[in-house]
Amino acid sequence: MAYAADTWEVGLAYGVQANRLERHRNDSLSKGESYMDMNQLPVFRMMASKMNWLAERQTVLSQNVANADTPNYRPKDLKELDFKDAGAARSFKMALVRTHESHLAGAAGSSAVKSESQNDTYETNPAGNGVVLEEQLIKVGQTRHEYSLMTRLYGKQKQMFSIALGRQQG
Repeated sequence: MAYAADTWEVGLAYGVQANRLERHRNDSLSKGESYMDMNQLPVFRMMASKMNWLAERQTVLSQNVANADTPNYRPKDLKELDFKDAGAARSFKMALVRTHESHLAGAAGSSAVKSESQNDTYETNPAGNGVVLEEQLIKVGQTRHEYSLMTRLYGKQKQMFSIALGRQQG
């Protein structure tokens, strides 16, 4: 279970980094310094939502592994994020008005992260359990890789902003 421990450490490191950034922001605000919330920018907001999705997926996959011996358990996975719909919904927040009863109502905001039962399992054991540990561990590895990629991209984007603002340290 080295993968699970490594992934947990990456998630823990992300949480520690988030807490450190929050303390730094609060310290800066108390000193009267201006502070720019990077999560207001679409690229950072999208990376943060992808990282949240990956963290949720890791939780779902760990539940699948934990229930590998539970009779009749069907593995679950999350629906992929669709940034076309998610980005448009977040960037335009004006509510639509129905001017006629035959007009369709606008959709209410829904969560981008939705769990779904996995129907296409490779095999099922005699107790009816559809969890294939190899398949789940491959997904855990992919999730870990994508999370690592997102953290590197986040850091590079932040570094670009620092260079653009003339605050490059190094």
